[in-house]
Amino acid sequence: MLTTTMTTMTRFRLRSLRGSITIWVTFLAAVGILNVGLVAGIVGVEEIRDRVDQSLAREVSQFKELASRHQHATVPALMEKALQQNVPEEHEVFAVYFPDATWTQAGVDRKPLSDPKFRDAVMAGTHAQYLTFRSKELGEMRCATVPTSGLDEDGNEVTAYFLAGYRVDQEVSEMREVAIIFALASIPALLGVAGVAWLVSSRVLAPLRQLRETANRISGTDVSQRIEVHGDDELAQLTGTFNSMLDRLEEALGAQRDMLDDVGHELRTPITVVRGHLELMDATDPEDVDSVREISMDELDRMNLLVGDMITLAKSRRPDFLHLTTVNLVEVVTDVLDRGEVLGKDTKLTAQELGEVWVEGDRNRLVQAMMQLVENALAVSAAGEPISLGCKREGPRALMWVRDSGPGVPPHLREAIFDRHVRGTDLYEGTGLGLAIVSAVARAHGGSAYVGQSDASGSQMVIEIPAATMATIEAETR
Repeated sequence: MLTTTMTTMTRFRLRSLRGSITIWVTFLAAVGILNVGLVAGIVGVEEIRDRVDQSLAREVSQFKELASRHQHATVPALMEKALQQNVPEEHEVFAVYFPDATWTQAGVDRKPLSDPKFRDAVMAGTHAQYLTFRSKELGEMRCATVPTSGLDEDGNEVTAYFLAGYRVDQEVSEMREVAIIFALASIPALLGVAGVAWLVSSRVLAPLRQLRETANRISGTDVSQRIEVHGDDELAQLTGTFNSMLDRLEEALGAQRDMLDDVGHELRTPITVVRGHLELMDATDPEDVDSVREISMDELDRMNLLVGDMITLAKSRRPDFLHLTTVNLVEVVTDVLDRGEVLGKDTKLTAQELGEVWVEGDRNRLVQAMMQLVENALAVSAAGEPISLGCKREGPRALMWVRDSGPGVPPHLREAIFDRHVRGTDLYEGTGLGLAIVSAVARAHGGSAYVGQSDASGSQMVIEIPAATMATIEAETR
């Protein structure tokens, strides 16, 4: 139920994340398009105003030039000529204002231009002027006026005003139409952006989807699933981290499973032995009580040894199992020789070869592994038979070994003998975990343990691990 709930939540979050990415990308694209439209609109309006002002300045200059060429003409004649010569552009207006009349070109509606407020604004100046007038009828009118004084046909003094104007609001309305077209054209563009964002986010989030599916496939007993890592970006790093977590989880579950197997396999026998003797013991017979007590103590000692070995094997998969230093294997073998004399009083331990070799390792664990090999050799060798130890370097590898005088390891057991609960001989009763501990120590050092030479005269058990580099050795021996 919990796994199903977590999977559902993960799937919902993944979909929500993809939707959120799509929404945000589309929103940012929309904001970008809006900003472009606003900037373009503002720049366009300013360009219209600049173009209108330049055009008005040009019209004023042309009118003054016309007036200078016809200095002797009457004011009405000059104004009529000005209206005739000027061809208005789109949204451009030319008009002439007399105190009692308004002239415009043919086809122009005079009513808006005859607005009293507009007339007053046009005829208020005594020099050429630029003004902007806004009204409901005219909208926004940007215009230039040039007053001209002179005689009319009757010889009377008169002042008329030549006006060149632009309906700026109509120019801007065209910009608004362009803006509407731009906005409508942006809709399919935004839909395209949303579609691309959805596809790209799906591709980008594919590792997360694989992570979700892998997590869904993982059960309490199977954590062997892994996610393929592509590239070296953040998602690839996340995938690698997730795979590393699964590796550690698989290792921990494996250690737990092995521990439970060891408990069920090894501890059941001594517990059964102790319980059986206790059930059959005659409490009134002192000799029987002492015998059962001795048997129980032996079995408890064996159980204690088993528990110690199982703990060692369980710890061998932990990162803190080893405390690495630069170790001289000659010292390790010498130390084991000294300790081994106490274990085998009737057996002589000798050094077969002591080649100078250094490793990056845990000295105590290496001594522990070699002592396990010595104890195994003592168990399978007859009293007084020689047992030899040695170490040497072969290329990039460092070798340590113990050679016994036992019956040898059968060929079919040479690969499996370092597994749990596997014994190479029935000559002694061990926990079946000693050589497994040797193998675990070797693996923790990046190496392995194996059977070397083995025949009827004895077997050679070898630990092979990486040798230290020359730089490490020189740094240690300085």
